[in-house]
Order: sequence, then C-alpha cells, then structure tokens
Amino acid sequence: MNERARQKYLSALGIDSFVPRVILPWAPQPRLCPLPEIIEEAHTANRPRLSDTPLDNAPAKRHVKAAGASASVGDVLGDMGIPASSKPVRKVPVSLAAPKARQGVTPLHLHVWRTESNLLILDEHKPGSALPTETLLFNILLACRSQQKPLGAAERMRCPLNDQLAQIYSHADLREELQAWLAEALAQQPETELWLMGGELARCFIPPDNNPLEVRFTWPQLSLSAHSPAVKALIAPSLTDMLEQPALKRPMWKALNGL
Repeated sequence: MNERARQKYLSALGIDSFVPRVILPWAPQPRLCPLPEIIEEAHTANRPRLSDTPLDNAPAKRHVKAAGASASVGDVLGDMGIPASSKPVRKVPVSLAAPKARQGVTPLHLHVWRTESNLLILDEHKPGSALPTETLLFNILLACRSQQKPLGAAERMRCPLNDQLAQIYSHADLREELQAWLAEALAQQPETELWLMGGELARCFIPPDNNPLEVRFTWPQLSLSAHSPAVKALIAPSLTDMLEQPALKRPMWKALNGL
C-alpha cells in the first residue's frame, strides 16, 4: 500500500495519523530532580533584607556610646527627653555630703569604792589582770587615811556598756557620760573626797588641752556640769600602774599627805 492509499484508509477510520508506541518495560520510575544550587542562591540574593525595608513608625535613632565610655547624669537625662532646665545640679560632692563614720573608743573598765570616810575612789582597771590592787589600796588608806576596816568588794563599771556602743562613741560621748554619772553620785553623797586613778580616766574630767601626766599627783578643781559646783579631785596613776611601777608609790604618798 502506497502512502496515499494508507492516508485514505486512515481517514476512513477517523485516524489522522498513526504514531507507533514504544513500550520499555525495564525503564526506571520517574523521580524529581533537585534544583541547582545556583538557582537557590539567586533566589536568596533577590530576597529583600529587613534593614532595607523602610519603617514608617520606627523611632528616631539615638546615639549610643561605646561600651565603657562614661556618661554624666545630664547626658542620660537628655537621652530620656528631659530638658536641660530640669536637670539636677549637685552643689555638694558626695564625699562631703555623706556622713563620716566615727572611729569609736576603747571601753573604760573601772573599779569603784565608797568608804565610810566619805571617800569615792575610781580606779582604771585592766580586764583579766590578777594583780593585788585591793591590797595595795587598803595599805594606802591605812597609811594615809587611817582606814582600819577592810575594804569591801569593788563595784565594777564599764563605759560604754557594750562593744556596739563603743564602736559609735566618740571621746566626747565617753567624757559626757562619765561626768554625768559622777555628778549624780556626788549629789547623793556631798562633801566627798574624790580620787581619779588612771590616765584615760583622768582625760575624761580634766580640760581637753591638759596632759594627764602633767596634772598627775595634783588636786585640780573639776567642773562636771553647769548646774553643779566645782569638785576638788586627786589625779593619780591607777593601782595597776603603781604595782607595775613601784616608783610611783612615793609621789602618791606625798600627794595624799600634802607634802
């Protein structure tokens, strides 16, 4: 059959053309092919960045100082939008405006004796000392004041009362408290002979510009308060000092006998 007859035959069958089919039974199944990397990079490169997108409602940019740079209070308030007229002005430096811490004082430990002959003795005592201070005092009273009756136990007194107060006390506080106590004690027992024994104890009663060593073994007039008369008192070393330095006993004997 020639080509013209074949076409006429196919037209009669309603077939315009004849395309033979080829079936490959062992061909692999179809699968998706991954896109090339260059296509993905090109797609990413064309994507708009966030920083390139304008923001209509974005706040105005502020100048941020580098880390570690110092900023004054005025700069910080200016960044917050506070006008310059409202900025605070510090007139006194912080170091001068802050309260100064007190140095504190060393507590005074005292032994107090009240004898029958209207004698009031305050002796500066060292805590933990085992020296026979009461025996020495009795011998002094026996030789200089004709004391025959043995002394009773001494009253123990500490000023300030505890270590917490000692840390915040000044010498002026210590002086004021001891003078107030002594003024009250002398008001209850007038015409009393007074002995103040110990250098630190004497500093609380003599004028601040006086040296306790210069007025030792003397009888100065002490003014305890504005409402009480001046009091005559003997300024002497403590009993502990006289036991540790026996040479102090002779001037003590002279001061008590008016020599």
